[in-house]
Amino acid sequence: MKFEHFNRKNTAVALYACMVVAFGVLLVFAFVNLGALGKALGRLIDVLYPVIYGFIIAYLINPIYKFIYNRAFYAVGKKKGKTRLRGALSLLVTYVFVFCVVFLFFLIVVPQLVESYTKLTDQILRYINDASLWVNKLLASSELTSELFSRFSGLTISEVTKTVQEVITKSYGAVTAVTPYLISFVSSFVTVAKNWIIGLIISVYLLASKETLCAQIEKTAVALLRKERARKLEEFAYYVNHTFGRFLLGKIFDSFIIGVLTFIVMSICRIPYTPLISVIIGVTNIIPFFGPFIGAIPSVLIVLIDQPVMAVWTLLIILVIQQIDGNIIGPKIIGDTTGISSLWIVISIIVFGGLFGIIGMIIAVPLFSIIYRLLKSAVEKRLQAQGMSTDTADYLGKGFTEPEPQKKKK
Repeated sequence: MKFEHFNRKNTAVALYACMVVAFGVLLVFAFVNLGALGKALGRLIDVLYPVIYGFIIAYLINPIYKFIYNRAFYAVGKKKGKTRLRGALSLLVTYVFVFCVVFLFFLIVVPQLVESYTKLTDQILRYINDASLWVNKLLASSELTSELFSRFSGLTISEVTKTVQEVITKSYGAVTAVTPYLISFVSSFVTVAKNWIIGLIISVYLLASKETLCAQIEKTAVALLRKERARKLEEFAYYVNHTFGRFLLGKIFDSFIIGVLTFIVMSICRIPYTPLISVIIGVTNIIPFFGPFIGAIPSVLIVLIDQPVMAVWTLLIILVIQQIDGNIIGPKIIGDTTGISSLWIVISIIVFGGLFGIIGMIIAVPLFSIIYRLLKSAVEKRLQAQGMSTDTADYLGKGFTEPEPQKKKK
């Protein structure tokens, strides 16, 4: 049976209606089975963790690979048929370089961190023991002190001693109870390490075939979208890559410089626990805006435990270095890659940090910058369609009244 009258418009309307109904059914199903859907989504993310880690590693290593590919083995690529050899050599040198950097970090920095941490714990234990001895001597040296303690607390010295012994006994029981949690932590650590190792292997394949993958994505976009929309999608992808890449890699490099600078200055000033503090300052500096405060508080407290006077100098050094970073080093390395004001930076860090934790705080600024650009583009497109001005300055002091229409250029 053939349809004599085929109406494309009615068919499109019917198709859209079916799609809306199907989407509504899926939405209701998802709402009703929210718990099961959350578990399934969590399971899917757990399975995809190695792939996610692989993308992260490949994305962070890619600038090093590009530099080595374009500079170190430039002569190899000139010869016909040597492109694959050039890529393989660049890949090999890239991963050898990264492994050497990581190995040197563990060889040089980690032992100093362990030494600083051991010294800090010993200092805290010594303070606790000294305080305990002082209290015991104070209670045992004077009958008046014992009598006052008994009167105000309702306990005798022997009862206090018995209570302390019971606390110590229960502490051993608590340590035993914590053992299953320690086993779970070790198991989780092994799982994470396994995912990172698999991700490292995946990153090798991603870097080796990134040109082919990009070509396949572009081919798919051209096949599914109109030429103009495919071009805009390509421009948007380039903007996302530029924003994330320059911000994250620049922030990591900037934080490395700040960590080294902190180590040098604090070593000259003979600040205790310099390696530990330098790592804390360098790592927390990756977090925009709030990072310096997050790193300064534990650093000052660590020095305060050992040398209270040096804690003041530590705070001053951190403040000076952060000012240098904010006004000189940071702008030179990162520049204005986000294009958003300080207010939106703070709001984005608070929102994404609350949703995704530390990772959310790190990626908040470039991610919000992309969202901000999409919204700005949509708003300006609507204003241009209505013949209105797209300049924000034209709307200052206007309230909700319409500004003057944009004059057409002759």
